[in-house]
Amino acid sequence: MNYELATIIVSVFALILSIVAIALSRSSSKKANELQEAMVRIERARDKKQETASLSAMLKASIIRGRQGTTMMIANEGQSSAESIRIFIDDTNILDHPIIPTGQDDITQLAPGAESKYVLTRSMGDPGTVSIKIRWDDSAGEGKIWESQLSL
Repeated sequence: MNYELATIIVSVFALILSIVAIALSRSSSKKANELQEAMVRIERARDKKQETASLSAMLKASIIRGRQGTTMMIANEGQSSAESIRIFIDDTNILDHPIIPTGQDDITQLAPGAESKYVLTRSMGDPGTVSIKIRWDDSAGEGKIWESQLSL
């Protein structure tokens, strides 16, 4: 009879152990699934960000001083063409600003990797820096803006 009681106790203990193991396994599986879903969301967000970046233009301006004089370079460092470009110096349309000589063409489009220049004229009393604002549209959307203070 002691043998039968011991067998029953061992069986009950094994059953309880099995139930605990199943519960832990389900809990671990649920956590693993949640982590996998989170990783998939992160990957999708990263893919969307890369897709948006590939559709975006990135315009920047820089001042270049050389033997030929001073120029402002406008460059598209993005992966998409920039359209409807509007450039302002100190909140004035670039072609209306006194440091831009007349007769220069307005830049309205720039392909990816392209750049264009404006010749600048300086005179005594000009400020040492100017505020530059570039607005443009691209295939990722409208109303993109780049702003900076540039030293002349």
